[in-house]
Order: sequence, then structure tokens, then C-alpha cells
Amino acid sequence: MLFEFMNGGASYDAATVIANTSARLPWVLLISGLAFLGGFVQMIGGLYMGFKHKTHGVPLFCAAWFMAHDATYFMNYHHWFYENDFWVAKATWFTMGFYVITELVVMFQIIKYSREEVFPGKSLAQAVLSLAAILALNFAVFWWFMSMINDPLYLIKMASTVLMGPVWLIPMMRARGSRKGFNAVSVGGVLLLSAAFWPWLFLVEPYFLQPMIVVLAIGNVAMGVACYRYWRSLPEYQQIAISR
Repeated sequence: MLFEFMNGGASYDAATVIANTSARLPWVLLISGLAFLGGFVQMIGGLYMGFKHKTHGVPLFCAAWFMAHDATYFMNYHHWFYENDFWVAKATWFTMGFYVITELVVMFQIIKYSREEVFPGKSLAQAVLSLAAILALNFAVFWWFMSMINDPLYLIKMASTVLMGPVWLIPMMRARGSRKGFNAVSVGGVLLLSAAFWPWLFLVEPYFLQPMIVVLAIGNVAMGVACYRYWRSLPEYQQIAISR
């Protein structure tokens, strides 16, 4: 079976992840630290450029999927602090509340600055209701996905968020035709996250070295490179000053 972890099948071993994290701690800290740095600057860079260009810098469906993951992780406090004894998972829990806030800010930017771009022709009330429906759908799909997989440390769920970045970022850049909402930090963060996340998984659990997952990893990094290269090819966004 290509993906044994689906439908509750065989998956990685949490004890192996914990043991390898301890045995290879310096490398794990370095590589996972780079992955978390990539995720952090992806969001912070996107928020900064969103406010600077009066738009949103993180694609809607990325932010919605991220929120479903991060909020679910954060709400499962008992799982991380009472059912597991893994300090990395506990430390990650503290970051999830912060990320949920950043994702809520993206939703604010969409409604305030990008309503016509994302929900053309919709009134404020219609746009808010549409956004709420999109968020609800993402939570429902995420929880459905979650119910089908054997993922005790959320590593597979986290991988799904890493895969999302370049998939939605490239179409948004193409639609805008400029660097509106993006800078080297936010786009570079997408690349850094994908380039560091997968080696971290390979380092802590040989299970993730199965061919189909390696192919996914290579494709994700390649898309991250393509995303950055495409951003570099775009012209700078010329913000029109409105005089009063």
C-alpha cells in the first residue's frame, strides 16, 4: 500500500521518533529549527507585506488549512501534556496559539483589503459569511483527514501544511502579476520550510524514507524553488498614492 498510514494502517513509530531525537539532538535542533524559522518568516513576512501593500500576503486556502491544523493542535492540550511525553511536541504546542493569531490576521486582511479580489461583487456581510464557510469546510476536511490517519505526533498532518505553501502561492502570484503582497522573506520562508522539514522527518524516523514520501518531498522542495524563482521574475508592485 502506497500510504500505509491511511485508514489507521501502519505508520511511523512515535518511540523511534523520540529516541532518534535524543540520539541526534544537535542535528535535530538545527534542521527542525530551520524548518520552524521558515514557517515563522513565511507568516510574518506575509503579514507585513499584506499591511504594506494593503492586501493579503498568505493565500486564503493556505491560511485556512494552517488554521485548521494549528487550532486543532492547540486544542489538544491534554494529548500533548498528559498522553505523550515528548518535549518537542510540548514546545510546538506553545507556538500554535501564536500561529492561530497570525492566521486570524490574514482573514482580517482579506476582508479589509482584498474583499474584491477574493470575493468579487460581494457585500461585506456576504464576504464574511463566505469566509466563515470556507474556514468551516477546511476544519471539516482536516478533521476527516485526521480521522483516517495514524499520526500520534501530528507529523503527517504537519507535512500536509508544508505541502500547501507553494501549491497556492504560485497561482496567487500569477493572478496578481507583480510582487504585491510578497517579499524575499515570505517567499524564501516557503522554500526554507520545505527544504528543512523533510530532512528533519528523514532524520528522526526511517519510515519517512519510503519512496512515495521521498517523491513528495522532492516535489515540494522543487515547487518551493520554482515559487522563489517566479517571485524574482515578477515586477515590483507600484502602489498608487491617493491624494486628498
